[in-house]
Amino acid sequence: MDVGFLTERMLPGLGVDRLVYEYSKNLKKFGNNSFIHASITDPDLVPSNVKVKTLPPIRSRRPPVQDLWAIENLPSLSANKNTRWILSTPPYFALTPFLGHSTILHGGTTPHQGLSLKGAAVYYWREITQNMIYYPFATKIIVLSEFLMQGLPKVLQDKAEIINPGWNHYPKKTESASLEIKNLLTKDCQKTILYMGRLNTQYQPYKGLLNLINMVKEMPFTKLVCSGYGDKNDVAKLESLGVTVFQNHPSKEMGNLIGAVDAVVMASEWEGYGLPAAEAQYQGTPVVALDRGALREVVENNTTGFLVDNFKEMKKKIEQLFLDKKLYEEFAVAGLERSEIFTWEKSSLQLEEFISSR
Repeated sequence: MDVGFLTERMLPGLGVDRLVYEYSKNLKKFGNNSFIHASITDPDLVPSNVKVKTLPPIRSRRPPVQDLWAIENLPSLSANKNTRWILSTPPYFALTPFLGHSTILHGGTTPHQGLSLKGAAVYYWREITQNMIYYPFATKIIVLSEFLMQGLPKVLQDKAEIINPGWNHYPKKTESASLEIKNLLTKDCQKTILYMGRLNTQYQPYKGLLNLINMVKEMPFTKLVCSGYGDKNDVAKLESLGVTVFQNHPSKEMGNLIGAVDAVVMASEWEGYGLPAAEAQYQGTPVVALDRGALREVVENNTTGFLVDNFKEMKKKIEQLFLDKKLYEEFAVAGLERSEIFTWEKSSLQLEEFISSR
């Protein structure tokens, strides 16, 4: 089976890019001819066994112009007419009316709260065109969680299936490497908590990074560590606020970093799935997160971590974890056990069966 992935970019630290990487790699391993078309790529997130074609840079940042650009560049797609296309990001959703077999990899439309008027306009354009034009033309829709499924219009749910991502994409930590990082991080503090995601605080305010920074100001013996995709300006801003930053940290080293900190925190007001919480459990690191979006499907509250209503409660639960060594160890063990359920091989097999069926 020929399977083509269409995505804006392949960059480490971005959730949907990780999905494209793992699915394309595994489908190839299963004997399919999988390949990727993307406008931006990073060697750290390009499977060695998958052919990648670099598309022209996307014209403009205005959604209507982007969508027209995608349609104009349709002839540049190299594939036969029987290719099963998987579209993972705008503006490529606009191609569903023109492709014989297209599957949407739906990660949700991130919320507009806190964005500028321009940012809110982008949100509404995406929400309306996807649900009313592009998604109806798609053959199938993959959603990552029950939360996302319930967010789709009822008419689209009939051709959608929930496929949970795998959790085992980062290598398991090694005790020696994690201890080395831990010793480095705790030279001037006692405990560390890790935020994983984009380092920019402006364009995704719903991620709550600034709220985390303010919370940690009230925790004098705790350091906030951030790891994710960002530029030098993002890093400079965070460091000026007292944050330790691992910019664009290599995938092969992420397990050791996650294993070096005392907890992983998520401050998002919306999550379509919540891969950082999954990645933490896979390394045996407890999670403390706002109880939002799909995180109830990823974190077992009071078993592998805490789900809280606000930052006051988050601070309290983090401190409880740090003080109660027995509870901490129970959470760590439970997270490791739970993570065994979610593998990329299992997820990829489910995807293969779904897209190949009539």
